[in-house]
Amino acid sequence: MRNDEQLLNDETEATNTALYETAYSLYQAIGQDAVCEWGYRVGLPFARCEPCETDTPTIRENETSLCAVCATVREELK
Repeated sequence: MRNDEQLLNDETEATNTALYETAYSLYQAIGQDAVCEWGYRVGLPFARCEPCETDTPTIRENETSLCAVCATVREELK
C-alpha cells in the first residue's frame, strides 16, 4: 500500500502533467501570448526566461522549475 507522501507526489505529477499538456496545446494552437494569459488566469508564478526574452509562467516540479512556454529548466524561484 502507498503512503501519503507517495500519493501526494503522484497527484503533483498528474497535476504538472496536465499543466504541461495545457501549456503545450495553447502554444501550438495560439502561441506564447496565450500561454502567458492562461498562466495569469490559473495563478502560476512568473519568472524571467532568457530563451523567451520575457517573464513567463513557471511550472514547478519538486526542485525544478520549467518555463511553461518553452520548457526551459530554470533556477528555483526565490
